Amino acid sequence: MQAIILAAGQGTRIQMKVPKSLIEISGVPIILRLIEQFKKAGIDEIIVITGYESEVLEEALALSGVKTIFNPFYTCSDNLVSFWIGQSLISDDCIVSHSDIIIEDSLIEQLFAADGDIVLPIDKSSLNEESMKLKVVGGKVEALSKTIPLEQASGESVPLMKFSRCAVHKLKELTVDAISKGKQHLLLDAIVFELIKTRKFTVSILNFTGKKWLEIDTPEDLKIAEELFRA
Repeated sequence: MQAIILAAGQGTRIQMKVPKSLIEISGVPIILRLIEQFKKAGIDEIIVITGYESEVLEEALALSGVKTIFNPFYTCSDNLVSFWIGQSLISDDCIVSHSDIIIEDSLIEQLFAADGDIVLPIDKSSLNEESMKLKVVGGKVEALSKTIPLEQASGESVPLMKFSRCAVHKLKELTVDAISKGKQHLLLDAIVFELIKTRKFTVSILNFTGKKWLEIDTPEDLKIAEELFRA
């Protein structure tokens, strides 16, 4: 099992002087917490895609045992390009994660153990206009987008997905195709939905509703995370 952590973004909404992934909760940078959780779950290889303040982030990760790859296009693209930059190193079952997520250990274990070629965690209790949303009808994913109307959304898509080896292979193909067509502005989620729409892979929805996790995008999120994960 491999993991790729997308950590190239600037995190403009939270207005920090360091990469957002180095924000500390209870004295530990969130990306280092996530890396240790992945290692404990049994992930063999972890790849981190850097961008904004890459030297600072790479220095912080120097002793963590991860591989880092710099995304030189981080200022003019979205996280699809970060995945594309690192995908040549991915050849096995893989977890794809944002770098600004803090989550309790048990949820990592649940994700690791879950069956399915594509495993998508969902939280039905946390939802707003900015959320990446899932629409699930009859157990099937009908949409995965920030533009899904709130009244149609089933919940928030947790930015922590798992893919089988065969699903990863197809995801890489679809990513290359999108980049070749000049779609570097897309989010990776758009390509994941294209993967789902092939109907060639089993999709599992993992319920994280009410569990301890948070994606830290704003100063308000940071305050909530500090309260939720107080040591």
